[in-house]
Amino acid sequence: DAAPELVRGLLRAAGYAIEDLADDTSLALSGGDSVYVRSVPPADGEHPELGESDVEAFLFGLARSSANQGILVTAKLVPFHLYEREHGKARLLGRQRLPGFARSIFRP
Repeated sequence: DAAPELVRGLLRAAGYAIEDLADDTSLALSGGDSVYVRSVPPADGEHPELGESDVEAFLFGLARSSANQGILVTAKLVPFHLYEREHGKARLLGRQRLPGFARSIFRP
């Protein structure tokens, strides 16, 4: 799954240092800004949509972290009802939103 590496690479290019917390979790740091990044890769034979439990685990991890923002990144499809779980601090980046994120990361 290339989606998490794409997001990590874009954050590095924007000046963030990446600290790995676990296989699927990183903290991106730049000045006083911090971004909790969790990836949910698709598994063989698994349903290609992001599940409610994936979002719950992400939001729990974000709340426990000291990060200003959080990004859940996945190449899976994100059902529209899960986007309702987003708030100012948390973003869901499914395959539908990755191109927009790539364009926006360098905008002031």
